[in-house]
Amino acid sequence: MPPVQLPNNGNGRSSPMPTQSQLLSDGDLQRDQSSAENSQDAVALEQAPYQGKTHVSTLPEICDLLNCQVTVESPSPSGSKKYAKVPQTGPFAPIQRIRQAAEDSAINAYGTIRESNPELVQEFEVKWIAWKEAWYSDKVSRSSNARDRCCCNEFHELFHIGPIIRPLVIYKLLDPGNWTGVFLYNYLENDKKYLIDPGDVINFLTMQLHNNLIVNINQGREW
Repeated sequence: MPPVQLPNNGNGRSSPMPTQSQLLSDGDLQRDQSSAENSQDAVALEQAPYQGKTHVSTLPEICDLLNCQVTVESPSPSGSKKYAKVPQTGPFAPIQRIRQAAEDSAINAYGTIRESNPELVQEFEVKWIAWKEAWYSDKVSRSSNARDRCCCNEFHELFHIGPIIRPLVIYKLLDPGNWTGVFLYNYLENDKKYLIDPGDVINFLTMQLHNNLIVNINQGREW
């Protein structure tokens, strides 16, 4: 398997971070979040994975809305009754950065799994690349809703590997261009303690912030 290049976040840490309002005014992200805030259906889709004692994954609901045929099931969230404790963020606050210790933790977890289970990492990498390429397919790229990237066979191929790939997904979130992986992480994670509260609108719907918070709350996690 070719070596996996680690994301380079060194110099980027000293550059000014965009504010929430700047992100919310940017093209596709603006449309994604406006849609999520103004549409009851979108809000229901975001909140559904975290409600109820028994739960069928919202993937079928998303796919129904997008006229897809693929469905999957996942267990309901368990463990802690409360969502992750994260700082409250105002609309004009800068995006919280990924902590260096959290970045190191994600890299170490990835490296440990690559050593102990190289076949799993190879399968994940191949399917991750395939899913990422699907983001720019004609069907998906025409959509202004980032969740549409979950309604493709390539996403389901990744999802069906199972929760064992969560630390690998977190590692991918070190690259800010991979924030779409937030959706995959949220579908795989079944402990609210490691999920962002969907009622926390700014932290949940600002995707780059949501991305960074996921990495931070998983710092030092035992896999």
